Amino acid sequence: MAYYANWDYDTYRPHVLRRDTRIYWGAGNQAQASGRCVGTFIGENPGAGHAAGQQTGWGILVEGASKRPGDQTLRFLRDAWVAAVNTAGKSPPRDDDYIEVLNTYYFRCPESGGQLQNWRALGSRAIYFQSIHRDAKFVILGWGKVMNDSDECRDLLATLSGQPVIVSNVYGTVTVLPPPVRYPLPFYPAQPSAIARWGNSKTFFKNISGKLVSFV
Repeated sequence: MAYYANWDYDTYRPHVLRRDTRIYWGAGNQAQASGRCVGTFIGENPGAGHAAGQQTGWGILVEGASKRPGDQTLRFLRDAWVAAVNTAGKSPPRDDDYIEVLNTYYFRCPESGGQLQNWRALGSRAIYFQSIHRDAKFVILGWGKVMNDSDECRDLLATLSGQPVIVSNVYGTVTVLPPPVRYPLPFYPAQPSAIARWGNSKTFFKNISGKLVSFV
């Protein structure tokens, strides 16, 4: 497994900007200019993960002092992807195939809403905005309740190009919204971390991997 992002530790110090986050199918060194986007996940913010070398530029994403690859949400998504591919019985993706990870704002922060005020004060979308990749076969939403009615979410949904949108509630019940999907959503998409706090990760995993079978 490999988790990469484009890091900026300098421009907005003390804030860390994390862009172009990817969950790769294969391990090893992955070049930013290569690879094929197969799907999209949109969460609230980049969380507490950091660059392995704590340096600006394209690099591996790790968690905490242990430097475990990825973080809880990214590992969950990759495991669900693997389960879906295995269930579908298809040939495995290429090593540099990836799921892109977008956010409603891009300052690293482990707390919901913790950096939103700073993000908006310093320029919001003018700092960075990433559209949903046109080649993505599916889009999973997990930005939570705080952001659901925000301009940031409205702008992200406007970049959909016909993909089915997958959402869940805190009980792990998964729904696929067929296109066109418009703002505002009929209900907020729960964050994977919130689903875990409710004790429903196993249900969510079973349901989300089952839905992904149709798109891998």
